Amino acid sequence: MVKTYLGSGKALTVNLSDKTVLYVEDNATNQFLMEMIFQNFDGFKLDVVDDAEQGVVYVSSCIPDLILIDKNLPKMNGLEFVAFLKSNSAYQNIPTIMLTADCDDATKREGKLVGCDFVEAKPFDIAKLMATIDELINH
Repeated sequence: MVKTYLGSGKALTVNLSDKTVLYVEDNATNQFLMEMIFQNFDGFKLDVVDDAEQGVVYVSSCIPDLILIDKNLPKMNGLEFVAFLKSNSAYQNIPTIMLTADCDDATKREGKLVGCDFVEAKPFDIAKLMATIDELINH
């Protein structure tokens, strides 16, 4: 199902039908925020795990259509998780968006070097994030 989201003063059509998005985030408030954002869209599944180790377990049993991941996670950080994905042929084509509060040029370079498709600053523009997700999943 296609859903139109009004954000940043403009309409955006996003198609998440029959898609699975994995969100790897250790902060409960950020998890809740993403769940609230995604509840505006029908026909998809948003799964949330608390850390990268759980993310590794998740992708070994279910390949999502896209992964959103926080950079600053305990034990294995987001950069290490993306590097793991991109080094494994079974997971290397999963689009990844890293979300981070410390989104400077160096972080963006690091993200691109390990294979992130996009690195976005927190707090993020919801319409921009959803447009990026739509682009990565559907094109």
